[in-house]
Amino acid sequence: MLRKKLGVLSTSTLAIGLLLSACQSGGNQAAEKSKIADSVKMLNKEVMEIHDAAMGKMITIRNLKQELGQNSDSLQKLKQPVPPTLLQAMNQLDSANAAMNTWMEEFDFDMEGKTDAEKLSYLKEELVKVTNVKLMMENSIEQAKPIEK
Repeated sequence: MLRKKLGVLSTSTLAIGLLLSACQSGGNQAAEKSKIADSVKMLNKEVMEIHDAAMGKMITIRNLKQELGQNSDSLQKLKQPVPPTLLQAMNQLDSANAAMNTWMEEFDFDMEGKTDAEKLSYLKEELVKVTNVKLMMENSIEQAKPIEK
């Protein structure tokens, strides 16, 4: 009888242990999911901040492009050669502008149908892309400013 009670007791202890383990595992999974969801929010915010900063440069790019275009037109009217640096600067401005437009068209703002892990992976890739676009924009502006004068 004592053996039977010990057997039931040890079976009950084992069951409780498994149940607690399962609860902890579920708690860990929930914590991990929450951590990933928080990372998605933070990374999305970072991507959007870089995007917003780059968008602020679009007006500068447009103005520089217009000024360089006018300089090129004036030189052509005077039958003067257009310096290669001016043409290169205009091309870089165009490329930077196009890169931002392409990034915006391709960026999946909603990320609908993606799991949080997929969103996190996607946003890591997009962070690299939008950072490169921003750098491209900054470099094109830096190249064009001395030429505009």
